[in-house]
Amino acid sequence: MPLFENVRFFCAPSLGVDYCIALAQLLTANKGTAVPLSEATHIISSTVDFDGRQEVADGALIVSDLWVQRSLVLGRVMPEKEFSPEHDKLFSGVVACATGLLPQDVEVISAAIEALGGAWRHGLTRDVTHLFAQSSSSDKYKSAMHFQSKTEVCVLVPQWFEDTIRFGYRDIPTAPYEWPAPTVLKSGHARDGIPGATTAQEMRALYKLPKERKDFYRHVLEDMIPDMTKDVWAGRRVLFAPDLGTTEDRLEALEASVVRCGGRIVEWEGDFDAVNVEDFDVLIARYRWGRVYVQAVRDNKLVGSLAWLFHVHGIGAITAPTDQLLHFPIPRKPIENFDQHEITITNYTGPSREYVKRLIDIMGARFTASMSGKNTVVVAGFVFGQKTTKAKNWNIPILNHTWLEDCFVQWRSLPAANDKYIRFPPGLDFARVLGTRGLGRRNVLENVQDVEFEMSQALRMTRGVARGADEVPADEAGVEERIVKATPRKVRRRRTEGVESGEEMMFDIPEEDREPRRVESIRLPPLRPKLKQQQRPVEARSSPLRPKKLGKLGIKTVHNVKECTHLVMNRIARTEKFLCAMAVAPLIVDERWTKACALQRRILRADYRLIDKFNEAKYAFKLSEALERAKENNGRLFEGLVFHLTPRVSVAKDLLRNTIIAHGGKLKPGVPSLRSLQSKEGVCIISCEDDQSVWRPFAEAGHTVYTTEIVLTSALVQQIRWKDPSVVLVAS
Repeated sequence: MPLFENVRFFCAPSLGVDYCIALAQLLTANKGTAVPLSEATHIISSTVDFDGRQEVADGALIVSDLWVQRSLVLGRVMPEKEFSPEHDKLFSGVVACATGLLPQDVEVISAAIEALGGAWRHGLTRDVTHLFAQSSSSDKYKSAMHFQSKTEVCVLVPQWFEDTIRFGYRDIPTAPYEWPAPTVLKSGHARDGIPGATTAQEMRALYKLPKERKDFYRHVLEDMIPDMTKDVWAGRRVLFAPDLGTTEDRLEALEASVVRCGGRIVEWEGDFDAVNVEDFDVLIARYRWGRVYVQAVRDNKLVGSLAWLFHVHGIGAITAPTDQLLHFPIPRKPIENFDQHEITITNYTGPSREYVKRLIDIMGARFTASMSGKNTVVVAGFVFGQKTTKAKNWNIPILNHTWLEDCFVQWRSLPAANDKYIRFPPGLDFARVLGTRGLGRRNVLENVQDVEFEMSQALRMTRGVARGADEVPADEAGVEERIVKATPRKVRRRRTEGVESGEEMMFDIPEEDREPRRVESIRLPPLRPKLKQQQRPVEARSSPLRPKKLGKLGIKTVHNVKECTHLVMNRIARTEKFLCAMAVAPLIVDERWTKACALQRRILRADYRLIDKFNEAKYAFKLSEALERAKENNGRLFEGLVFHLTPRVSVAKDLLRNTIIAHGGKLKPGVPSLRSLQSKEGVCIISCEDDQSVWRPFAEAGHTVYTTEIVLTSALVQQIRWKDPSVVLVAS
């Protein structure tokens, strides 16, 4: 039977016209049938957020183009669920197997790959695309390398899996991780640079941008209207928002370009917010603001930035605006405190360098071409050259660009002290994955609630000022966090010193609205500091949660985690409060709960439990199961255990101490003697590679030495994984 005989397919235009034609030829040559979108059983797309997704028939399957390629290579139709184009399915298209790994490592890796869109095979079958190997001595390794030219299997070290999870990129280049000579395991010059090069110029020459990436950069950076006459818009009605800040001549040129590409311009007069959402199909805007924007997102209209418009006209196809950071409107509020950064960049060249500069500029930081002691951050493609050397000598953080992207997506200044941002895998050039990050439609829909809330607060503030009400705009708030105390009318402000600002905060609610002796615990988003008038327009705004509203609900902040019953978080994070709160098994909810309570002026009972599949996969656990274990542990996870820290352990000692104590353990200063260690049970030594001279005698005497993960991971998942490789530094 022909391979695609039962496949009625539609190729999404976002793949590009030429590529769609090539795919269609492959499919039809194997008896596939090209049909309109509404009749298709298979939609081939690079994203689930493609134009016309509302017309997809029930039961139709959306797959990536890799599904077609692998089916043709293997001579059979591959399972569609393993080839999802969803961007958070990091291992879509990956069929993995392992050899020479510990059973617990295989269990973790296989569970994460299957949860994030891939498939796992226990044997080296013909459809395996990735084989993880710790060494080159196993039979599976030898067999895979022997048939590699036919099967195209990628044989690589497990660090590729770890970095894919860590950085959140779907297509991290595999070359630095591949056998027979994985660069990531080498020492010397290649640890910091790109293999095969000795100068920065040679390193840059090893990588050339693909055409589609060049097109993307050109349309984002040049800010020029492409000369295109294809019928891209097919009669769609395009509305330009007034916040674009263009001149009248420029706007006329933009409108003429849309008309040349088959679109129709929506004219409007008077109040822009009065425009009927049914009167347009596409909205081009600069900011995520206004009734028209909110309704357009909710009604699945196409909403994009000018850069997206140029890109669509440039490639002659409608792509998903949420698939690229700069293709979607940005928030109207600047990022708090980001203007205090002076950032320089190194080891990015050409359009890649300009793209990083554009991100820095949009978020409000100051870019400097040269480096000085005033710089707060160095963003590097890889660690090599004068700037990174000076940064090390001057103690200036060297970060990869994922820090900038995460700041952009979350629209807040994130701390640099995160392993994701400071890690540079040997041989990996971060310029290769630059420009592949998007916002995702899910994030955009969730953000709409924030926009609506800020708009309602701005409107209320405006009305309050008109009535002469005693309101304090957010522009005049010079603190990071507001805390509401027990008495509703008393409000005091303080600056917090958490590991990650803006994540947790604790409240107490009335007895009749909760279980006896229970306490609500949440953390408010930070307020914006006072900025000078010339920095941005003055806009009436109040904080996402007002202390008066919380006070009227009877909510009180508390600082003792033992009293906590509800913890509000935007994601799973191993902060001190989160880990300590796990000891009392609180209900962990996301920020929608706080906003809904504030809007409806009552404590809601709806289910707003935190869902964070990414970090659950990262730490190989289920939050719901961990909370059940926490109830069983009853704060006694570390009961009977005594921990000792060696001097150079880098994790904050207060974080470790408070987490250990919260879970019933003890932390004692110094390191015990060998004699006392042999005479006591339940003694754990926590150390690091830099303290080999300290822990070596204990290891030689047959004692296990642990990493800080014995505390951090155990408290998070609520079980001690004694044999987990990440927990054990040196086994007995």
